[in-house]
Amino acid sequence: MAKSDPKREKDLRAILAGIEHIRHGAVSVRVNVSGRYADLASIANGLNSMLKEIKATKDYERDTHTALERATNKLKRIFTHSNDIILQVNKFGTIVDINESVEEIIGYKPDELRGKHFAKFNLIPKDASSSLTKSFKDSMASGEVTPVIELELLTRDGATVAIEASTRLLRSGDDIEGAVVILRNVTRRKQAEAALGEHRETLRSIVASMEDFVFILDKEGNFLEYYQSPEHPGLFSSPADYQGKSVKDVFPDMIAQEFSKTISISMKKKIAQQIDFPWEMLGATLWFNARISPRLDNDGSSCGVTVVIRDITPRTQMEKALRESEKRYKKIFENSPQGYILLDREGHIIDVNKKICNWLGYQSEEILGKHHILYPFLTKTGKATAMMKFSQRLAGKVVPAYELEFLTKDGKVFIGEILAMPIHDDTGEITQILAMITDVTERNA
Repeated sequence: MAKSDPKREKDLRAILAGIEHIRHGAVSVRVNVSGRYADLASIANGLNSMLKEIKATKDYERDTHTALERATNKLKRIFTHSNDIILQVNKFGTIVDINESVEEIIGYKPDELRGKHFAKFNLIPKDASSSLTKSFKDSMASGEVTPVIELELLTRDGATVAIEASTRLLRSGDDIEGAVVILRNVTRRKQAEAALGEHRETLRSIVASMEDFVFILDKEGNFLEYYQSPEHPGLFSSPADYQGKSVKDVFPDMIAQEFSKTISISMKKKIAQQIDFPWEMLGATLWFNARISPRLDNDGSSCGVTVVIRDITPRTQMEKALRESEKRYKKIFENSPQGYILLDREGHIIDVNKKICNWLGYQSEEILGKHHILYPFLTKTGKATAMMKFSQRLAGKVVPAYELEFLTKDGKVFIGEILAMPIHDDTGEITQILAMITDVTERNA
């Protein structure tokens, strides 16, 4: 009988223990043998390699299960707490599952809708139900779906809710099992869009009643919107031709530079700016006024400007004509052979002509701004008479021509005949009095 080898038996027991560990799923152990016996060492190495692979597989399965569990929990939280309605339907259109947001948005509890056909439970208006059903069947057959559509849902109390529906197909291999649909309540957005549309129409109506041009520009000076009265053509072209362009593309170089500079100042200082500019058009020089106001973001930073452009050519022409008229009348006023004094309502002297200054021997600076009481060129009797007649005119009485004693700077007296006329404003109120004075000293000698 062969003598047993204790060391070999020990290695065999270690190998058997390793096999037992594998059988019971304990894969973290390692089979250790003496290495003395090549056959047993080979078996041990094979077992250790197998244990390592089994452990790696188990670790992978555990990590995968953990990741899947986390993803599942995350999806459950999204499904449960989403503000949108999330529903799963099978390929026949039956609602398999739906989250609790459905009750908040349309008033139905999830259990009331599970097992119901999405288009046959009075959720969708009848005029849209058949078309949606057909579209769903086509998607299930073709595997193609419109990613986002807009529709209306009926609430439990019969009201309508504007919905944006996003659909994704559920597949198992090549087979389509159904779809996941996310329904977002966009009623407020639709209301906001409608309000914005009404606001735009109101703005267009306002602009239509004006002769102004209104530009909305970004901070680089690019046109975002452009409004004009339909009764008045654009400065160059139709509003559509301005889209995507900047002031540099539309205005002549000099005007564009001034615009860009003023836009920058308006946005930096966050206050409105104004510029007047001429524009050669149709063989004539037209004048325009541009009021440039900054547009602010929610955080208060400038994001662009609003520009209101008004044709001021008539006003400019009127101002030019007025200036020329004033020059002519000033020339007549200054060179008249008669004296003129212009008074305000309080009796202060606003203006005098050269003739008065020559008669009295005073410089105009010595006379302007003086009041009745301080007139240095009237006698005491003359001051009293002048104040009385002045008060009568302010009271609306008719004052015929009268004579007044004047006192020159060197003390001489001359007699002036006064013919005065009140000057009224647009409301009819007397604002000034113009007195014309004729020297009648010799006539009274």
